[in-house]
Amino acid sequence: TIIMDNKQTVRRLTPLECERLQGFPDNWTEGQADSHRYKQMGNAVAVPVVEWIIAGIREVSDDNAHIRP
Repeated sequence: TIIMDNKQTVRRLTPLECERLQGFPDNWTEGQADSHRYKQMGNAVAVPVVEWIIAGIREVSDDNAHIRP
């Protein structure tokens, strides 16, 4: 929320900002209507989160490697 001249307004994230939040390269969805770009970013899985989850699974798996028969 942005307050300017005692008026409160909401600023929409740009498609570029949405791409960055999702971990995609800048302008990954460029060349399409903004409505399509927003939809794609909204349906996407955040790449940095997936990488973090996989790293955690690997760490646990490596820690428990000695337990396997």
